[in-house]
Amino acid sequence: MPPSGDTPGGLSIITQVKAARIRALDDEEDVVEVWMSFDRYATTPDKPADNEPLRDETTYAIYKWQDGDWKLTEEPQYKNLVRGPVTYDINSPYAWQDQWRRVVVE
Repeated sequence: MPPSGDTPGGLSIITQVKAARIRALDDEEDVVEVWMSFDRYATTPDKPADNEPLRDETTYAIYKWQDGDWKLTEEPQYKNLVRGPVTYDINSPYAWQDQWRRVVVE
């Protein structure tokens, strides 16, 4: 969707990744899909608490090793290989088996 107006002054967006899942999409492991489970909060100076944060969101990105660095890619041959993971839950043995790993920030 296109933006609906200007960004409010002092807007801060905090994304807290809770877990990640990485899977190679090629035999050389030069292309990977990275799934993230996250919460996102937005605050402004006049409203420091977000009453409706995004919780338990899931998204992915595809990265390709190129020129000595990981770069985002949307090449169709890799997008067609993406498989959605099971839902992340910290206590789920199925999420663990599906390679979800908790992200800890200290």
